[in-house]
Amino acid sequence: MTLLEGGSLREKLENHENGLPEEEVRKYFNQLINAVHYCHEHANIAHRDIKPENLILDENNKLYLCDFGVS
Repeated sequence: MTLLEGGSLREKLENHENGLPEEEVRKYFNQLINAVHYCHEHANIAHRDIKPENLILDENNKLYLCDFGVS
């Protein structure tokens, strides 16, 4: 199991009054699409609760999809 100390994407968004830079948003979106693709194609899972609170960042700002409670 990976220790994720970067907080949630929601916390990061709350700390940026004017939103995140477009380049950073593109990076997170690409990582999210890759995570959802993996869930659908390789694990046969539909997440069903994707929201900023369920997107956790590590210390290198790599995005992780979590909380599969309603998948």
